[in-house]
Amino acid sequence: MHHENSNRFLTAFNDIEAELTDRMGRHKPGGFAQLLNMLRRHDAQIRLHYDTLRQFAKLRNAIVHSMREDFIIAEPHDEVVAEIERIRDQLAQPPIIADYMTQHPYHVPRHTTIAEVIATFRARNFQRCPIIGQEGICGLITAKSITTWIGSLLAHPDQDGKHLPLERIMGRTVDDVLPFCSSREYAIVPRNASIADAVYLFRRSIEHGRYLQSLLVTAEGTPQSALVGIVAPSDLPRLFTEDIDIED
Repeated sequence: MHHENSNRFLTAFNDIEAELTDRMGRHKPGGFAQLLNMLRRHDAQIRLHYDTLRQFAKLRNAIVHSMREDFIIAEPHDEVVAEIERIRDQLAQPPIIADYMTQHPYHVPRHTTIAEVIATFRARNFQRCPIIGQEGICGLITAKSITTWIGSLLAHPDQDGKHLPLERIMGRTVDDVLPFCSSREYAIVPRNASIADAVYLFRRSIEHGRYLQSLLVTAEGTPQSALVGIVAPSDLPRLFTEDIDIED
């Protein structure tokens, strides 16, 4: 009896184990489970696939311990074989953020007026955009930060109890709003970061009780290098349709 699915499954599993061993470098633990547990601490791809790979390890043990010429206790289904081969291929050649980001994102210099930012947000249905200064990326202006800033102006009238007129508020610049722009609402990543890294950053922000509004993609992953793209929460469904598993 032929065990084509079992053979394909074992081939893919062995490829994955070899990939994980390579990622460990000189520090090679005793078995596959230890590989997973050690790599998940710092490897976003392994964290995403951790639960599935644990189950695959159990299936692998069932196959190798029962396989005989005419009998196998657990022949994998076609879907299982396709899944492990997909994970193997992703681990070997991880999809990167540059392939899915919005390129050449709208951004504003610090001297841009608030009126211009609001008009652009309204016209293009934006909620946020990067702020660029001479030093590179210096913040992320959002609808929330603009609202908070305006609220602070209204909460502190002048000595006569008068508020700034609307035209003067709109004439202020992004630089005035910058102190109200939280650095916790964005992260800067290099263009060759993996999709798994991107998903992990969004997930971690939620787990820590904050809302990551954007990943700002630069050529080298530093604020000083060129801004080349952006990934917003609205992009996540598109990332997930690329067969990236989100597992607890």
